[in-house]
Amino acid sequence: TDHHNPKDELPPAFAIINPKLPGTKYPYEHLAGVGVAYKLLMAIYNNLGIDSAENKLKYMDLVAVGTIADIVPLTSENRIFASIGLQHLIEKKNLGLNALVQISGLNQKNLDTTDIVFGIAPRINAAGRMGSASVSVELLISTDEAKSMELAEIIEHQNSLRQQEDQKTFQEACDIIEKKYKDLQQTSCMVVSSDDWHPGVIGIVASKLVEKYYRPVIMISFKDGFGSGSGRSVADFDLFEALKQTEHNLHSFGGHKYAVGLTIYQEYLDRFENELTRFVSENLRLEQIQPPLQIDAEIELYDINNTLLDALEHFAPFGPDNTRPVFMTRNVTIAGYPYNVGRNHLKLKVVKDGIYFDLIGYNLGDYLPLLKKNGKLNIAYTLEYNRFGNNLTIQGKLKDLQILKD
Repeated sequence: TDHHNPKDELPPAFAIINPKLPGTKYPYEHLAGVGVAYKLLMAIYNNLGIDSAENKLKYMDLVAVGTIADIVPLTSENRIFASIGLQHLIEKKNLGLNALVQISGLNQKNLDTTDIVFGIAPRINAAGRMGSASVSVELLISTDEAKSMELAEIIEHQNSLRQQEDQKTFQEACDIIEKKYKDLQQTSCMVVSSDDWHPGVIGIVASKLVEKYYRPVIMISFKDGFGSGSGRSVADFDLFEALKQTEHNLHSFGGHKYAVGLTIYQEYLDRFENELTRFVSENLRLEQIQPPLQIDAEIELYDINNTLLDALEHFAPFGPDNTRPVFMTRNVTIAGYPYNVGRNHLKLKVVKDGIYFDLIGYNLGDYLPLLKKNGKLNIAYTLEYNRFGNNLTIQGKLKDLQILKD
């Protein structure tokens, strides 16, 4: 089974099950890898006459985690898998996942896609990236609560090592980019490599580099002249197609529109980079390297209440192609003094028409020196509940702001 874009020449196999195969009659092509495997299992169950509702739902928590973690569109079947599976997670049906939720410090009663993407999935992946994936497999099939917690603690340690390696690699990659690509406006894509990077973290770091620079990024880790690479793309640019145009330089490659993997001999690196850069420069449009922000509605602060939030939650679970609505409010006043928290996150309170509202802007801390008490802003944000203990409040997640002149 597979869910990646198939190459022109298919491997010799008795059967290839992939909703993206040319000529397939399957109505939905965006299943994650776990979704394809699940559909195969259901077909086998049906053939054996054991396709009861209980069997169909038995592994939905695992299907949800895999679907959400794969960052596929949360539409159609994927949205159904995620919705049902999150409910199973809340109902604590899998001991291994329960242990991961506990050790991650997440609230099991209110798990959402963000918790999976940033809490559960990185820990499951950490075992394979920093050691052996068998630890995660053993955890997910565990039927012993004590053993599950023991394995979760091992994975938590591996995840801590992974985070340290992430930070180190990210900083080194940024240093290379700042020296190599001095004029960002003239840079269509970025290819960075090192003999010192752990191959298990370059995919995660490539995603962070795309967030920071908003260009397609290829990261390659070399050892003894042979490199393993990961690539991530920007909105609506097909990086898989770009690699197809330069595949004669590669030992192997695979993936899909926004995420690719590759292997390459070091002697071909320069030619690969030159040809890739030329193709991207010729095909990447200016609007694709300017992070788009779609405003869904303009509202006032007095419109924000539990009724609105509860209505929005009917559209959950949120994810790619089913994102949280972005709202805009004009001419709000900064109340008090904004400040930074954590790693460059901006906290501020605004007021308009006597209504005060709290916002947090992740990775927007660079705005802090520009913000003044009683300053005027236009703000773009999403809305979500902030749960702390038994307290439930509404919080805005700041997406962008415009500072208005006095």
